[in-house]
Amino acid sequence: MKALKSIDNYFYTRTKREAVYVYLLIAILIGFVIFYFIYPKTQMYAKKQHDLYNELLTKKSSLETTQRVLLARVTLLNKKIKELTSQLEVLKKQKTFYTELTSLLNFANFDQYKWAQLVKESVDAAKNEGMKVVKISNNLYDDQNATKKTDFLVKRMDMDIYLRGDYKNFIFYVYNFENRKDLIKVSEINVTSPTKYYLKISIYGFVK
Repeated sequence: MKALKSIDNYFYTRTKREAVYVYLLIAILIGFVIFYFIYPKTQMYAKKQHDLYNELLTKKSSLETTQRVLLARVTLLNKKIKELTSQLEVLKKQKTFYTELTSLLNFANFDQYKWAQLVKESVDAAKNEGMKVVKISNNLYDDQNATKKTDFLVKRMDMDIYLRGDYKNFIFYVYNFENRKDLIKVSEINVTSPTKYYLKISIYGFVK
């Protein structure tokens, strides 16, 4: 309160012109402080805020672009997933089909056991038809025997059989091979004498 009274007394004791000069001096001091101290800081603060605003706008624009790209990728991936799911269903159906087909072609499988069984049955069939097996030999093949990579059935074995007996019995013996379920082809027949015969059969199987 004393300070205010002192200021009032000071202005009361001065002339009007002196008071105006004092007011102008105070205004100039205040303007100087504002112009040289407060205004630069305000400008600096305003510039920082403006730069920050522009930076945030740039980041926002970049994020929106990234979002659009990601959404486009998600759409493409969803489309790809649907296509792959559809292809998977087709492959499952094909697998089922080929599995069933393979089971139907089990008779065309050929292995060492089947080879031995076929030789034994050939000898037994000759005896049943009243024929004598003089000699029997065979030649085994593998998948490399296929002439093309697309071959499904290939030759698995050739079997040479030399027999002795009546011609009628030999004919029935040959029919025995032709009536088998196995994939057997009578490749060659040769009558070397009235009682001697040569028979060549080829056995086929599917490529695994």
